[in-house]
Amino acid sequence: MIKQMLFILLILASCSNSERKLPIENSAIKKKQLSKNKSRELYFEFISNLEKTLWSTDLFIKTPHNNGSGWLLIDKNGKYFIEADVNFTEHPDTSIYDYDLTVVTIDNESTNKNGKDKVVNIEYKGADGRTFSIPLEFNYQKTTSMRYVKTIYHFPFTYASIVVNYRDCDNDEYTVDWSQDSIVRYDLDCKEESFLRKETLWKKDIKSSIIKK
Repeated sequence: MIKQMLFILLILASCSNSERKLPIENSAIKKKQLSKNKSRELYFEFISNLEKTLWSTDLFIKTPHNNGSGWLLIDKNGKYFIEADVNFTEHPDTSIYDYDLTVVTIDNESTNKNGKDKVVNIEYKGADGRTFSIPLEFNYQKTTSMRYVKTIYHFPFTYASIVVNYRDCDNDEYTVDWSQDSIVRYDLDCKEESFLRKETLWKKDIKSSIIKK
């Protein structure tokens, strides 16, 4: 009988502890969810501020891009092109988790005559309430050579902070490998993981050569 009483008391004590833990666990889950929501709001605010800041810069003229769903900025001096496939400010999409900005730089004598160097600061708020900025530099140094560079700025969403990853490649040069069996061109491409693009320009038709023999 005493054993049964002790067993019942243990069960009651266990249930009581579980009831105490539930409100604490639920509170922790709610706090975590609120933190995630706040981080998402800050991320959306950053993207919108990025777009509006660039659009308001007197260096560029804004035009539609990607069938109207994105935007393109054309440098008045002809050196820079900035494009995005989405227009978050005008068409907010709260399901996105990354945002890409492509900056094309063209260097030659005519694109560097009248331009003055300028820095555009993209401000954003951190989770702790402090304000930070990402400086985007637009340089107009004189050059005597032709150059075309594409830089892709990738802004993935993270709960901790705003992260900027960028990849660039200079594709003004390429090499051609000419052999008896094929002609292959190698150059740089930002879309490729290794940046190296391989394009077969010509390949010997093995079947037809076997028939001829």
